[in-house]
Amino acid sequence: MPPLAEPTPAGRDSRTARVPIEAAMIREVTGRLVAALAPERVLLFGSYAWGSPDADSDLDLYLIVADDAEPAHRIARRGHLALRGLKVPVDLVVRTRSESARNARALSSLDYEVLQRGVPLYG
Repeated sequence: MPPLAEPTPAGRDSRTARVPIEAAMIREVTGRLVAALAPERVLLFGSYAWGSPDADSDLDLYLIVADDAEPAHRIARRGHLALRGLKVPVDLVVRTRSESARNARALSSLDYEVLQRGVPLYG
């Protein structure tokens, strides 16, 4: 029987622990999303934007699309399909331009936080 791997600080098996996502991979993810979805803007938020990623962190991306775009869940699905094969954990939040502006009026909203503190990747 092979020896057990030492657990990582996050309690994960060292054979499956994720490594930090490099800037080049963030650019690749952004490029694929822009090519597949033609968003108006892409902003990075969460731990990678605010300086505290760890082994369990994913990429949190906020996409602003045109008001006449297809439903957000379809755009997000197409986005995830465009990222197939990259093996990078990504969360996509999709908003139309109007939804983003309306939601951001609430100072406690995710939209406000992302528009204020998010890192622009595109647009």
